[in-house]
Amino acid sequence: MMKDLRQRAAEEFVRIWQTAKSPADAAKKAGLKTDRVASTRATQLRAKGVPLKKFPRGAGKGVPHNDWSALAKLARSLNGKAKP
Repeated sequence: MMKDLRQRAAEEFVRIWQTAKSPADAAKKAGLKTDRVASTRATQLRAKGVPLKKFPRGAGKGVPHNDWSALAKLARSLNGKAKP
């Protein structure tokens, strides 16, 4: 009986993940606390041979990528100005 319950839960997660727009969307639909929990579950299933889709990093978070050259310029401008 426990195995049937686990199988059904895994099947439901696969359905949710494969139709989600992002890991955060999957987490919300699956009732999980964070997108990281959903992503970890997906990774575990992939390791067992389940071909779940992969989302780009930061998918659905609306977080722009860092401008590395601007950050490097900022760091250089602050070199020697930090207090001990």
